[in-house]
Amino acid sequence: MQRPPRRDLQPLGDQATSRTERLASTPTSLRSGVASRSRRIIAPLPVTEHTMQFLEFDLDGEYIELNQLLKLAGIADSGGQGKAIVASGAVSVDGVQELRKTAKIRPGQLVQLDDVEIRVLAMDPEADPAD
Repeated sequence: MQRPPRRDLQPLGDQATSRTERLASTPTSLRSGVASRSRRIIAPLPVTEHTMQFLEFDLDGEYIELNQLLKLAGIADSGGQGKAIVASGAVSVDGVQELRKTAKIRPGQLVQLDDVEIRVLAMDPEADPAD
C-alpha cells in the first residue's frame, strides 16, 4: 500500500523563497522565538530638577532592623526586597555605606538611599498613635 504524496513537499512555484530571504523579511525579535529586550530611544527624557524625598520614621522601640525600616517606610515591598537593596550597597547610614541587612537603626540616625532620606525619630510616648 502506497501513501499519497505529501502536499507540503510539492513545489510552491513563484512563492518559493530561500531561508535567507524569509529570515530577512522577519523582524529580528521574532527570529529566535524570544522577544527582543532592547529598546529604541525615540526622544531623550526631559531634564528635571533633582529632588530629594525626606521621610521621618517614628520608632516606638529601641531599634529597628534596616531591612524592616525600608519595608515600613515604603521603600521596599517586602523585608526580602529590603535585604536585597541593602546587599546591593545602595544604602548608607549616617553617611557610611551599610551592607548589614539587619543592622540596628536607632532614633537619631539618618538612612539614605538614592533620592530618599529617612530620619529615624523616637516616638513620643505621650503622643496619640492615631495622629
